[in-house]
Amino acid sequence: MKCSIEQAGQIAHSVVQELHVGEGGKPAGKEELIAVVRRFARIEFDVPDECEADGFLFEYTEAGWLAYPAFIVGFTRQLEKVDIEGEHESYLQVQMELCFHMDPDFRELGSGTSWWFADEGRAFDEWIADVEDEPVWDVVRNKRILEFSLSQEMA
Repeated sequence: MKCSIEQAGQIAHSVVQELHVGEGGKPAGKEELIAVVRRFARIEFDVPDECEADGFLFEYTEAGWLAYPAFIVGFTRQLEKVDIEGEHESYLQVQMELCFHMDPDFRELGSGTSWWFADEGRAFDEWIADVEDEPVWDVVRNKRILEFSLSQEMA
């Protein structure tokens, strides 16, 4: 049985807790964050059988919207919500991000993004393996994580 997309944020939170990751039950780095994302990706949600109705975004970038200079590395799962007639209504996005203090290493690295959608024909495991090879992971390896955030919003 497929899960309701309205429950996606709570389900993601449960996955984090279920995997007992990191200090305080939060991912402590690349391996733990990717384990959470892999587990979350196995959960099926009730989305239309259309192009780009269920997908993941991996991104790393300077986070200019925070109160302090920061750099984030994270994943967003985007799920399409449709109305009673099956027409696009909105997207529900569940974001999982590791946040670091901005420093010269991050400025030099810049930003990057990579999308994956279930209907593209590319296996999720192949995409996530490419994400694991992104240069950002070498930069964050020895950096202190300030916080892990998990949020859900409509877009």
